[in-house]
Amino acid sequence: MDDELDPLQVELDIEAGIQNAIDRCVKEYATPATSPETGGLHLRHPEGTAEVMLDAASAAKQARQVLDSPWAVYQAEDAETTLAVALDLLLTAQELVGDVLDRVVEARHRGDIRDSDGLTHALHTGRRAAVQMYRGGRHELGLVVEALAHTARHYPGRLPRDSHETVAAAAAALGDSARVDDEHHDETADATQVSCGCTLVLDVDGQTWYVSWNDEWAAVLDTGCTDSYVLTEGVDFVELAILPLSVHPHQMVEAIRRHIPSTTATR
Repeated sequence: MDDELDPLQVELDIEAGIQNAIDRCVKEYATPATSPETGGLHLRHPEGTAEVMLDAASAAKQARQVLDSPWAVYQAEDAETTLAVALDLLLTAQELVGDVLDRVVEARHRGDIRDSDGLTHALHTGRRAAVQMYRGGRHELGLVVEALAHTARHYPGRLPRDSHETVAAAAAALGDSARVDDEHHDETADATQVSCGCTLVLDVDGQTWYVSWNDEWAAVLDTGCTDSYVLTEGVDFVELAILPLSVHPHQMVEAIRRHIPSTTATR
């Protein structure tokens, strides 16, 4: 997955996409009221059902794209949460299949779907398969979630807690070509939320690059020009496309090496 695909933004996009699909289906296919017991939609046409299902499938595929990145999970706590959500999606998928089969049975009882021995057998085996789909890995994966939770509690990882630690850790990983320019502009600022003002300075092939945080991490080449000089994206200004302020230092090193290839780093 490209660095530009930010997990948080994708999650927000997925939620927005599903909500937009629901809003559209309410307007086009649903009755004005929702169920007071469940808040569920009373879709009045199969097209609405199909649209919601297709959007949900698309959202699930987007979630898989997020997990393509080796940086989708940093520590045990992240993995525990992510796997627990995946298990919840698995349960939802099993219940969803069961609900669809229930609707098939109801349509058959109404006479809208012609009955046959083959259909009756298929419904029974389909329902059993849906249950087994979830039960098959639920216990084993549940043990993994528990183990990750235990690890997170008793063996917490050690990652940068703020912008200064992020810069310092990345500089250490980059070796002799990097140093930290300590310039705390506001000692009272919360460095977990905003940059402390320090900069990662890189000396590469006779050039000097400055890596700092301004809503996102970016690298700027020291051109020696005046303030009126306009920086060119991809030439003397590079957005590293990694958003967390306390990003994993090796993730920052990886991004720097991608955009400034002459930089050397050790893991």
